[in-house]
Amino acid sequence: MDLVGRTVHIQRALNLDGSEKGTKTNHSRRVDLSRRLCATLAHEHSSLSPLVFASRTGATPGHDAIGKAFRRLLRQAELPNLGGLYALRHTFASHLLAMGAPITYVSNQLGHSSPQITLSVYAHFLATESSGMAERLQDWRATPKSVPRKRHHSDTPGHKSATSFTSSRRAGVMAAYVG
Repeated sequence: MDLVGRTVHIQRALNLDGSEKGTKTNHSRRVDLSRRLCATLAHEHSSLSPLVFASRTGATPGHDAIGKAFRRLLRQAELPNLGGLYALRHTFASHLLAMGAPITYVSNQLGHSSPQITLSVYAHFLATESSGMAERLQDWRATPKSVPRKRHHSDTPGHKSATSFTSSRRAGVMAAYVG
């Protein structure tokens, strides 16, 4: 955990019996943490354990103990139990998408092997309001944008290569055709 950088590095997972295993994708990932969560973790987390959540003895808590503690916290906060701890993962993803976070960002945060998996599960949370999109596209296209051009070793200062001219011309024709 990096509370200053506000990230947690996920390198492995736990089986229900508490034994370690690799992540589903066998890749590590960094998950962003909010300022509020970091402040809470800084206050509550024991530096004696490398685990984010540990038992009173510093060991890995069992699956049942985690569920029981979560249900107790829900009761204390007067919140309904809507599917257990895993529901927090879905809430995190669905709220990010509902506020317009890129599908690639959400996919990386969840540790999915591809954005297609995230899209197949959470597509219904993406904005579907489409009125005014054609006008927004036209306005976006009308805004000048700087597009860096790849340099080629045969380019001379002040001269465009045939490839860059063709690409620029093609882009202009395409913009006029579509818009």
